[in-house]
Amino acid sequence: MKSSFIILIFGLPGSGKTTLSRGLSQEIKVPLLTTEYIRSRLFNEICVKGDKDFSKKELDITYNTILVCAEYLVASGSAVIVDGVYRFQSQREQIKNLANKVGIKFFPIFLHCLDEVIIDRLIAKKKIDSIAPAGVETFKRIKRQYEYPSDKHIPIDTSNITAKELTTMVLDLLFSKKNDKIRRTL
Repeated sequence: MKSSFIILIFGLPGSGKTTLSRGLSQEIKVPLLTTEYIRSRLFNEICVKGDKDFSKKELDITYNTILVCAEYLVASGSAVIVDGVYRFQSQREQIKNLANKVGIKFFPIFLHCLDEVIIDRLIAKKKIDSIAPAGVETFKRIKRQYEYPSDKHIPIDTSNITAKELTTMVLDLLFSKKNDKIRRTL
């Protein structure tokens, strides 16, 4: 599993991206770049109180930083997992283009779930100290502007699945021999 590749895990706030990306990163020992973590470090906002969206400046700087870090990692032969909302197709295409440029596999995974599940998750997350900026109102705003994927991707509904089940399912999809045909279509 040490050959280079990029896994992009994207979807609305509260869809389970960070849960999945952390699980995958731990299981396959691949570096993880999360937009929440990078933004929190770049803008010295370790704990986000309240409901907040990234500003345009924060989005641009954070996503460009992720791209540079991912490029460095794959250029050095590492695989990488990238986790973020990636609300615009153009943002996702930058990661895909990087994979194509260096000739490695690209696995786009779109997480989605029922709105009420997302809302419950976001409310729970705001009760603890978290670097996650989005709350319920930000989720609703992002959902209205979200550009849902129209290109090839792996869609996963996280409404009724545990973190361990989700990680196991994605590992199976990406790395088991029986799913070679699925991966070739991406």
